[in-house]
Amino acid sequence: MENRWILVIDGYEGIRKSAINLFNGYVAGLVPYVLPIKMVSELTQDDIKENNIIFYDTTENDFNLIWKEYFDLERDYGAIIKTVSQNETIAEAIKFADGIRILNQDPWETTLSFVISQNNNIKRISQTIEKLAEKAGKKTLSKWGEYYAFPSVNELEKLSENDYKELGFGYRGRYFIELVKKLKSGYDFSRLKGLKNAELFSELTSITGVG
Repeated sequence: MENRWILVIDGYEGIRKSAINLFNGYVAGLVPYVLPIKMVSELTQDDIKENNIIFYDTTENDFNLIWKEYFDLERDYGAIIKTVSQNETIAEAIKFADGIRILNQDPWETTLSFVISQNNNIKRISQTIEKLAEKAGKKTLSKWGEYYAFPSVNELEKLSENDYKELGFGYRGRYFIELVKKLKSGYDFSRLKGLKNAELFSELTSITGVG
C-alpha cells in the first residue's frame, strides 16, 4: 500500500519515500532518486521469456541499497510457489496473477495508509494519500512530472486535527495525531522485526487506528 501509482502514457508513475523509479511500465518514487525500468511496450520476447526487468538511470549501488530489498528480489519465489501450489485454489490464483511479489515497504507509510483504508474504497484511499502528501510532503520534480513524497513524522507533527478534517480524513485525523505522538515519544517500528506472530499481532493492534 505504500507506493502510489499514476497512469501515464505507456505505464504508471508512483511515489515511494526517497526515490522515483520506472519499471516495466510503472514509475515509483523514492525522492531524490530516479529509477526507470524498461516500459512494457519495450520488452522483447527474450526479456519476457527470461523474466528480465530492465532498470534505467540508476547506479548499481542505488539498486543494491534501495531497490533489491524493496522488490524482494533475493527471495526464491519459485520455491515458494512450488510449495503452496499443492493447494488447488492457490495454484489457480497464482496462474491468474503470476509475477506478484511482496514489497518490503516502509512501515511508517504502510501503517498510515492502512489507517486511511478503514471503511474506504481504493479510489478514495489513493486520493486521500495524495492530498496528504501534497499538503505536508516534500515536492520533487522528474522528467515524468511533479511528485510529493509521503510526509515524515516531523512533517505530520505540524498538522492539526482540523487540517486532517479539511483533507477529508474524518475521524481518522485523531488516529494520525496519536500515532505521530507515539513515534515522537520514541516508538520504533524496527521493534516489530523478529516478533512471533502472536506478539506481532498484539503489538500492531495496540497502535491507535490499527487495533
